Amino acid sequence: MSKRLWPWVPFAAALLAASAQAAPISVSETDPRYFNWRGADRVQLVGYDYPALMNSGRIDPSADWTTESTRPYYEQFIDLLVANGLNFTRCSVTSGAANDRFPWARVDAPDAPLRVGGERYAYVNLEEWDEVFWSRARAILDYASKRGVVVQICLIDESSLLGEPGGRGWEFHPFNPRNSLPGSMGAWMLTDGLESGAPAAYDLSNQALRDMYVAYLQKWAEETRGLDNVVFEVGHASSAGLRFHRWIIDTLRGDCGCPFLISTNAVDEADRIYALAGVDAIADHGPRTPFTTKSRVGDWQRFRKPIIVGADSENGHDDDYALSLACLQTALDLGAHVSRTGRDMRSYGPEKRPFVEHMRDLKRLAASGAKWRWPNDVLEGEELRLTCDRRAQELGVYLRRADSDDGRAEVSNERGRWCVANPVGGPSDEPARTLSFAVDPYAFGQGPLSLEVELEVYLDAAADGALTVDYASRGEPYGGRVTSPLRKGRWETLGLMLSSVTLGGLQDGDADLRIDGGAPPARLLLHRIAVRAVRSASNGAPKSEAITEFAVSPQGERFTINGKGTFLRGLTEGFVGGDADATYWNSYEPEADYERYADRLTDWGINWIRINGISMVEGSGRAFGANALEGEQASAQPPLPPYTRRPWVRSGGGIAWDGLPRYDLYDFDPWYFQRLDEFVSTMNRRGIVVEFTLFHQRTLSQEFTHWADSPWRPENNANGLGLPSTPVCYPQFYDLTNDALVAAQAAYVDRVVEVLGKYPGVIYRIADEYNGPGGWVTHWVRHISAHPGMVTKPVFQVGASLEVTRVLAGMGEVQSLGISYFGVLPDGAISTPPSYRDVPIAGFCPPEYHEGEAIGATLSHLYQRWTRAYVGQGDVEPDSFLRALASGGAGWFYGTAPREGVDPAGALAAVAIVERAGDLAGWLPAPGIIQKGRAECVGQSGKGYLLYVPEGGALTLTLPAMAGGYSVSWFEPSKGKWSTGAGVEGGRAIELKPPSRDATVLLVRPGALQAPQAQP
Repeated sequence: MSKRLWPWVPFAAALLAASAQAAPISVSETDPRYFNWRGADRVQLVGYDYPALMNSGRIDPSADWTTESTRPYYEQFIDLLVANGLNFTRCSVTSGAANDRFPWARVDAPDAPLRVGGERYAYVNLEEWDEVFWSRARAILDYASKRGVVVQICLIDESSLLGEPGGRGWEFHPFNPRNSLPGSMGAWMLTDGLESGAPAAYDLSNQALRDMYVAYLQKWAEETRGLDNVVFEVGHASSAGLRFHRWIIDTLRGDCGCPFLISTNAVDEADRIYALAGVDAIADHGPRTPFTTKSRVGDWQRFRKPIIVGADSENGHDDDYALSLACLQTALDLGAHVSRTGRDMRSYGPEKRPFVEHMRDLKRLAASGAKWRWPNDVLEGEELRLTCDRRAQELGVYLRRADSDDGRAEVSNERGRWCVANPVGGPSDEPARTLSFAVDPYAFGQGPLSLEVELEVYLDAAADGALTVDYASRGEPYGGRVTSPLRKGRWETLGLMLSSVTLGGLQDGDADLRIDGGAPPARLLLHRIAVRAVRSASNGAPKSEAITEFAVSPQGERFTINGKGTFLRGLTEGFVGGDADATYWNSYEPEADYERYADRLTDWGINWIRINGISMVEGSGRAFGANALEGEQASAQPPLPPYTRRPWVRSGGGIAWDGLPRYDLYDFDPWYFQRLDEFVSTMNRRGIVVEFTLFHQRTLSQEFTHWADSPWRPENNANGLGLPSTPVCYPQFYDLTNDALVAAQAAYVDRVVEVLGKYPGVIYRIADEYNGPGGWVTHWVRHISAHPGMVTKPVFQVGASLEVTRVLAGMGEVQSLGISYFGVLPDGAISTPPSYRDVPIAGFCPPEYHEGEAIGATLSHLYQRWTRAYVGQGDVEPDSFLRALASGGAGWFYGTAPREGVDPAGALAAVAIVERAGDLAGWLPAPGIIQKGRAECVGQSGKGYLLYVPEGGALTLTLPAMAGGYSVSWFEPSKGKWSTGAGVEGGRAIELKPPSRDATVLLVRPGALQAPQAQP
């Protein structure tokens, strides 16, 4: 017996003493159906099997997924997984055909067996390793780890031990004595002449077989040392039984010190095997239908372990592709992990679907399955399970458990965690069970809503009965009831709509559900409940209508939507990416639900959203210095979900700074632009203007960590743009004489315009946090205006330093300008970067320069020379929004994504109600009518005036003389209502006192005093 194959005992001791370089993938501690990996909990694996991934580098000539002959096939396959949002693959290492590689050495000889067609099948020497195989295996695992892909390695594939002729069966198996080198251990390890390798390959009384397995397992433990992305599978479709499984697991864990998860796909004694403590996950492969998938996964869930489902169709690998996808979707709905199984990694099946389309289909499954249906644990009783619509989860909806004593015991209220009640019904001394359904007011605000409830119930009774659900706001008497008939002795799924459940205060927005299945001895079993909350009333914001026309008013001071002057009330998404700050529109894993997003925005009174075209990083774990390391450490942590997609495909060849392939800046990502199209279409249809930032200076020139992962950086693209590796400052990125750079920039701008040019409600923000030359901005303004895809007249905007803002305002080609990066105090003090080259420009404007009275002072400073549509940024408070409106601002936005504890609905609804006063187009700053008192004022002679009074103090005004005088109305933002004051005359000084000491809004309109009304 070869000494270099069998000395496993010393190695085991060394392995046990070695420290792991990374924590391997493990079972989630919070939810045992999922995995914990690289700091992320509840990880769900979705992927595609590649059975011969490690055995064979030969690619079928008809394969349509390999496009680069110079790159290893496995890199292209893994890249294809990652490009479609997949994170898992599975391979088998002991099955092969022709001259495929095995873990053991192949020895060519003239008398080697011949397979069909006359191709020689070289002998196998089970006493010597094939170093080519192991080198390839490690390279595959290393690359998969780098790309964030988990690899499940099937150690003993029973399908290859069986006696089926041809293919990868026993005829060509390395354990078949006829395939072993004469005189070697494999020639006599098993009896010659066997028609099948099973069950002989599981005979633990065979010492030679045991020794071979020990060395084999030891080799795998050695070759996977330091990795974190491996899951071992003892057997596929295994009939090996309990004893063999226990021995393999004990050898891996004990003798070999294997740190990885161990799974298996058992046929015989499956229940006993899956119950073993050493079995960490259950692998379930083979033909099935959605019904059998649901049944099998539901059965295996009692072991409370992750389940990895491989789906073929009922009729085999190729005949019913759609059915296999339906099986995968069913498994995802149940919280399992899935892998599509194909035969030859090429176009096949009746439709001859290209292999790359399989990947795209899995991508859709991964997005929909993992996102929309996410079942939770059985917390109390095996007959009670909970599933939920994750759209509700994203909106902050929770279920609470209510105990029978006080009905208020809370199990969990963490975002994303769900809780359940005990089984409902029961003995006569127990009351009807209650589910307390909590709705996060941060997501919904106040007002009525509806609950969509789906229950799967079983009536255990002697006669048919009924289900009764009473509901009310939490703590209030039950006032609503729905009933549904129930048939005895059968599981039924019921859909109920609980309408107009009115929430209490913002801090107590819960609803109680009391579920009753009838009087004892009837017993109601609740198997599943899914609940979704739906807004059923507006919070006071104007009803949105689709945008058909968007422009700047003739005077240039305000935006108009569908011909009416409008104040934009906005939310800005972030620019970093991943989980660092919100870049929701192009989020991937999970993808955004645009309709739900629009629901939230319109409920809050938002009619303007700012999005960024190119994120600073492409995924989580790369921001705030994580990408600033040098050398190999720079890509040690590639981007992780959630991903933020960028406009280009990573098809440039070579490896970028973040460890993923480089970009080709002329190869645009179809997914990105499809989603951009869908996003803008949805927002415009819902009455929301989209502002698209083409270039964000902070990702170019602020710090190295901001520039490190930029697609424009030479390390990250293959296009040779002549930019430096260090952060780019003016003038490199804004150099219009650099033909290669300008051409790449133009290709990107053109692709954006091709998508957005047909939509009316778009603002093109050429640059943000900008202090470069004005000529660079006007170059792109003219370029976009002349683009043949620009159907509507474009509206342009720039957020820049005061110096650049003055230049652009003077040029007149940019209609809208941001005031967030400079400021003017009431005493005339100005804060702005002193020169073009000073970065970051945001750091030169402290908060006091764009809040309070500084808002009016800054706008007044600009209006003295230029009338433009000025926009700014502030906190989510009525003060900043109303000040901006009353000072002549065209729009105001807040923060980045909504934050916990922030209620934008209150502030923005107040502004929306004020805006209902009428068409504000043409209303310019008019501080001259204020003789005494502190207020901001905007108006137009003959049309009226709007004043924001920050402290509720008395005002002395002098209004222009007008026949019929003026009517006066007061709005109190804290109460959200209008009240009518006295009629007044113009041409003389008048004193007006607000109705309260709080901040108020004063609306002065021509005409006689009007009757009191709730809203003007």
